[in-house]
Amino acid sequence: MRKGERYIWKSPEAAERKRVSTLGPNSASWKGGRHYTANGYVMVYTPGHPRVTGVNGEYFRSPNGHYRCPYVMEHIIIWEKANGPLPDGCVVHHLNGVKDDNRLCNLVALTSKKHKLIFEEKAKRIRELEDEIKVLQGGMKN
Repeated sequence: MRKGERYIWKSPEAAERKRVSTLGPNSASWKGGRHYTANGYVMVYTPGHPRVTGVNGEYFRSPNGHYRCPYVMEHIIIWEKANGPLPDGCVVHHLNGVKDDNRLCNLVALTSKKHKLIFEEKAKRIRELEDEIKVLQGGMKN
């Protein structure tokens, strides 16, 4: 094969088998099946978990055509091991707000509606504190 040429697989099935065989634990870049998301949550490799969006918990192709491995958020796995399946319409909330503090004592299941109210209250309190800081900083300049 010359530089710049791409290998053409004999069949689409062969290409799929090759692609899937290099994902997950078989991948050269495998790091143990645990990683952080961009917004700070811990994801854990859990093939076969019911929350995995692939067929039977296997690798699946996302809408943009890329393969995705079966990962589930760690706090959900921990809560479900202790309490059973998370009810429909509920989310697992971190009581102290630290997204990677997945101790069971820090996790609680809330309805989506109640979870939203908590965040609205926190945002309101943050705005109040920011306004108070501005007032105090203005008094220090005088």
